[in-house]
Amino acid sequence: MTQSLLEEERGPVLDRFDQAAGSPTRSRPLILDDGPLLGQVITVDASRVLVRLTDEAAVAQASVSNLLAMKAADAFLIGIVDRLICNEDGDRVTAEIMPVGTFYPSPDGGGSFRAGAAAQPRIRATCYLVDGERLSGFMDTLAEGV
Repeated sequence: MTQSLLEEERGPVLDRFDQAAGSPTRSRPLILDDGPLLGQVITVDASRVLVRLTDEAAVAQASVSNLLAMKAADAFLIGIVDRLICNEDGDRVTAEIMPVGTFYPSPDGGGSFRAGAAAQPRIRATCYLVDGERLSGFMDTLAEGV
């Protein structure tokens, strides 16, 4: 009797574990450019991208170590906020972004990720925060390739 009680108690937990361990299911396609808009690209070089934050809402959301996506040709340059800089007047905030890789979206809602900046954003390209559902979906996509 004790063992059957244990099985009953552990049943839903194991079911949830089995569902989580199976192949990830995506309730909706991974779209990186539908997240919060942080700003526009103002400088691009091989190892850094500078993004001017658009408004106070963007400034409030931006933090060092945030993951960002910038449209670059048919892909997204993925980067991490390395530094936030406020100008002397205090009316503009710029984020220094360290590129970490390139995400190639696929029509089925997933995509593939490659380390390194294979594509660079253009000046004035928009920059989006990858958070919440987008971050979970992005991490799921990365895990599919492991």
